[in-house]
Amino acid sequence: MSKKNTETPKTVTTTMTEAEANELERLRQILFGAQNRKIEERLEDLVKMVADTRQDAAANLAEQVSLAENARQVMTEQFEQALARAE
Repeated sequence: MSKKNTETPKTVTTTMTEAEANELERLRQILFGAQNRKIEERLEDLVKMVADTRQDAAANLAEQVSLAENARQVMTEQFEQALARAE
């Protein structure tokens, strides 16, 4: 008869030493560092682009509001003059 293995398998736990962790981090930097730097640079460029676009939009909005206010003022004056002539 064959003997069945009734022992429960032992879980293998490994703990990483500080040197191994440092080596792993170094390898990650070698493998993925350039890619991460490119992504970070691209994100910085996008953040700057958004900030510049926001600033341009705010300036354009301020200019449009000023033009609208000037047009309103001119139209109000024209209306008041026409009203004065009609009296």
